[in-house]
Amino acid sequence: MINNGKIPDLIFDLNVPNKNIRCALEIEKSRKALHRYDQLVLSYAQMSSIELVVIAYNDRYTEQGIKKSLQKFRSLLSGSAFAFCKIGDMAENPSRFVLSLNDNLNRFDIFVQNLKAMESAPQVNIKHLEPENAPELVPEKIPVNSGNENALK
Repeated sequence: MINNGKIPDLIFDLNVPNKNIRCALEIEKSRKALHRYDQLVLSYAQMSSIELVVIAYNDRYTEQGIKKSLQKFRSLLSGSAFAFCKIGDMAENPSRFVLSLNDNLNRFDIFVQNLKAMESAPQVNIKHLEPENAPELVPEKIPVNSGNENALK
């Protein structure tokens, strides 16, 4: 695997008990060829310090293209979890946008609160964080209305 020199659009830390979770934000404003999504995924496979990659996208083609690349290279992605959100949602509600992680929808602020509430956990592993693993921390579910893009606000 050759590093293509990819630099995340933004790197930030989520401070949670016993650990800081290093996150990267990727803004995908325009559609790209599928091999470019492969390159993006392979770049993050090499970045062992990044634990959560948030991909903000404009359209479903971009989201689905990146998810196909994630499936293709899943055996190489042992360290990073990938979450998705819409650029418009993030712009309108910078801390309360809807985040999709492991096909679970949650608001970003609730996701962070849930991580911070896990004080008893010796090591937080967000890649495997799912509601059934922490019943006292079940995230707020966001209703999805496929006919109305504003339903997730």
